[in-house]
Amino acid sequence: MEYGVYIGAAAAAVVCIFLLLSNRTLRIRKDEQEKKLLLAQQRLSQLEGQQNSAEHEKREYIMQAEQLRQLLGSRDQRIAQLESEEKQRLRDVEQQVQELDSARKLLEQERERVLISEREKQQQEAENRDRQWALHEQETVKLIRELAGRGDLYFPCYDNTSLPEGFDQSLKPDVLIRFLDQYVIFDAKLSKSQNLQAYLLQQAKTTAKKLSASAEREVVFQTVFFVVPSMDIGTLKTLSCYEDGYRFFFIPPESAEPILSLFKRLETYEFAEAWNPQEREQIVQVLASLEHHIRHQNAVHVLSVLKGIQALEAKGVLDEQMHRDIMEKRKSIRIENFTPSSLRRLIQDDKALRDEVLRIMSPKPPAVDSDDLAGIE
Repeated sequence: MEYGVYIGAAAAAVVCIFLLLSNRTLRIRKDEQEKKLLLAQQRLSQLEGQQNSAEHEKREYIMQAEQLRQLLGSRDQRIAQLESEEKQRLRDVEQQVQELDSARKLLEQERERVLISEREKQQQEAENRDRQWALHEQETVKLIRELAGRGDLYFPCYDNTSLPEGFDQSLKPDVLIRFLDQYVIFDAKLSKSQNLQAYLLQQAKTTAKKLSASAEREVVFQTVFFVVPSMDIGTLKTLSCYEDGYRFFFIPPESAEPILSLFKRLETYEFAEAWNPQEREQIVQVLASLEHHIRHQNAVHVLSVLKGIQALEAKGVLDEQMHRDIMEKRKSIRIENFTPSSLRRLIQDDKALRDEVLRIMSPKPPAVDSDDLAGIE
């Protein structure tokens, strides 16, 4: 019985130990579970915090995305506007290019027209200058031949087609007269160049070189006259030059007569040793008057030409159409030519010249006779 009691006590002790152990294990498990639960709660709280943070970031991302979408939309609109403006600009540029191309073609056509017109004008001017040169040369030879053939101005006269016998054929002056024992050269000069002064100076050098090298240098008078058209004499700055022992004078055709008259007086003066002082003084007076007349005539002619050039330049203020109309009208105006007989009559007859001047200056009778007016009351 005691044995049973011991067994029972032992069993109870074992049970008590088992219960204690079980309780301890349970407490340990409970503690662990509580720790796990706490950890889980902490993790949950952490996850909830992360979730809240993620949701906050998500909301921010959503807001940023919305802002970006709005910005992208405005950018798209701006891009579309810029593309439209670019297309319009390209169209404008293309139109401008087309307009410039058209303007360039028109400019080229106008330039070609102007060049053609300028070439035609230059060709016409060259042809006119050639005609003027030929006419000027013919008129110069004709004038000096006529003057030298006058009784009061007679000189043996030659031209480049009928030079004196034995004369150097390489010189070919337009016209020359025999003065005492020498020949005086008159050359008609007209240049295609715009600078007539330079042309005359160059011609003077060339002529002086030819004369100096010629076998005729001893019989050629050392004063040479270049006859220049009257309309061009006013453009010259100097009317004479000196080259290699020869004096060159640039004169208009109107000066030929006074020069020949002066040579005639000098030719007469060569035989005037027996003249008394009064006669010599009269000759000197005549020569001085002739020189004064030539210089006065040249000065008046130059000033008149300059005034005429100024008057012609004044038409530059007119419009182009009126300028063309004036040119067309001017072309239709007939050039008045003076007959040789009329010129010869006035040149050779001083009384006829004086009568003609007085006739122009005298008052004309009234168109209505005084007797016709007497019956009107």
